[in-house]
Amino acid sequence: MSRSARNLIVLSTLFVWSPPLPAQGTQAQERDRLFESAVSQYEAGHYAEAIPPLEKLLREVPESFEVHELLGLTYAAQSQDTKANEHLASAVRIKPDSVAALSNLAASYARLGKFNLAIEQFTKAVELAPTNFDTNHNLGEAYIHAGNVGTAIPYLEKAQRINPASYDNGYDLSLGYLVTGHLAEARSSVQSLLTQKDTAAARLKKRTVSLSPPPLSSKPRRIWSRARAICSTGQANCSFIERLIRRCRFLSEQPRVIPIHRG
Repeated sequence: MSRSARNLIVLSTLFVWSPPLPAQGTQAQERDRLFESAVSQYEAGHYAEAIPPLEKLLREVPESFEVHELLGLTYAAQSQDTKANEHLASAVRIKPDSVAALSNLAASYARLGKFNLAIEQFTKAVELAPTNFDTNHNLGEAYIHAGNVGTAIPYLEKAQRINPASYDNGYDLSLGYLVTGHLAEARSSVQSLLTQKDTAAARLKKRTVSLSPPPLSSKPRRIWSRARAICSTGQANCSFIERLIRRCRFLSEQPRVIPIHRG
């Protein structure tokens, strides 16, 4: 709804090289060197170059959570989704209480169109981190992509309480309200989004000589189209919501980058 399934949020994964098999001396140093090389290549966007050292490490330490997780993300970055899913699933098997790994696996299932499996993994992440913004937002989005907007709303509402400034979550929540006929809530949510947009535009204007309006993105077009469909049924307050939505000219979205944090 707000993005394609291929762009579901993927949480950051903590990569700390801790070999699960005994290694000493030059062997340990070589493994450290290989992993650091793979991380550097991944961070630089050289995904093809990151794979060989990871595959070599995997042959030596097949039960390494870090290697499976980074290899899965690397294959995902190359759109090799089946291979990515296999390694991300292995990472979760090795460390089932990792919220980041569960979320990455869930996003991988979503990329494969397996939304029920994605929801299952995102639900586990929420159970482990119930007050985390990303886990609640991710689960809400997964339900939206699966076509179950009503079930998504409580998770999106919770995410919004945790981070009221989130544009993406606010948009999803607004559209969810419209789809389910909660027009008063939709009006309030859209008004909040417009306020955020106006604030962002004002801040940008301070740093530029002139500010041309950004192009109308696909998000406001979709939400406005849905509002028009609801308004055609003759429900109350639709004209006001429609006027608000027609003013939506949000700043262009930037693609998300999956950062790697090392200890």
